[in-house]
Amino acid sequence: MNILNKATVVLTFLGCISAGAAEPAVAKLRAARFFSDHMVLQRDKPQRIHGFAPGGASVSVSFAGQQKTATADANGQWSVT
Repeated sequence: MNILNKATVVLTFLGCISAGAAEPAVAKLRAARFFSDHMVLQRDKPQRIHGFAPGGASVSVSFAGQQKTATADANGQWSVT
């Protein structure tokens, strides 16, 4: 998968977060500010996707043909690689 396709997947991921904002738990779910327009990902390296959600919330991320799940810690931070 080339870098443009990976960026498209991340942008799709961000769109999914925004689209789900109607639910109370999802309203506080967001990716880190790093994930924005014109971001650059290094090719052939593991990608760390991270952000914020209510403490204890389960977060599922689909990226580059993989699906990973994380749980937000007490400070609301979550991360998957």
